[in-house]
Amino acid sequence: AARLNRPILWVSRDSGPTGTTTALKALSIAGATVVGGTGVISETTRLGLNLASEPRVAGVDRFATAAAVSQAFSALVGTETMAVASGLEGNLIDALAGGAMGRLTLLVNPTSVPTVAQAQLAAKAAGQVYVLGGPGAVTTATLRSVFVASNS
Repeated sequence: AARLNRPILWVSRDSGPTGTTTALKALSIAGATVVGGTGVISETTRLGLNLASEPRVAGVDRFATAAAVSQAFSALVGTETMAVASGLEGNLIDALAGGAMGRLTLLVNPTSVPTVAQAQLAAKAAGQVYVLGGPGAVTTATLRSVFVASNS
């Protein structure tokens, strides 16, 4: 988001909070990419924001959604430097740092790299990969797996 100078605006599954709708108007945002499936952001919510919408970017879970975002935006953002962060609920704030850094961010489990993330790391031939979060969020074994995937 940062690399493209695009804000990240939050909605709940079933509504757009007043702060989000206010920000959309204040920033004169006319279009958006909805990230997440209908189980996370309902079609009613998407339509209620009154935005021209790019195709929804989603996967079967948050790990696949992060990989889909990486795939959808790689040409715009570049893959010379990427980030990985824990996809567990308590560590998702680490993943936001990747967006603030202007990097595509893939989600991993603390002790493993999901197949969808491995595939994106290998396909994009990431030159440098930042791991966001401490060893409780991403273990040393997972770091090794990230290195192997990004160099395959």
